[in-house]
Amino acid sequence: MTVVFIDTVQANCMVASIVNDNLTSACVVQYTLYNLSTGPSGNMAQQMYANTLTISGTDYTAWTGDNTYVYTYISSQIPITIL
Repeated sequence: MTVVFIDTVQANCMVASIVNDNLTSACVVQYTLYNLSTGPSGNMAQQMYANTLTISGTDYTAWTGDNTYVYTYISSQIPITIL
């Protein structure tokens, strides 16, 4: 018997940063999902999930430096839905 655990989190903000780029064929992206809300003390950000991934090969060469491409690529590689 196989047991699969599915962890579901709700986040309303994604922050992504290029942490390493060899400028020819690959880069490493660090991304974090946050749940932003307003509380009694003002705005609050709770980190929900963080990880890194690599963009390489034809995915890297198709990237023209557009930030939207990176966010779209991240969402295509991890099981998230952007609303």
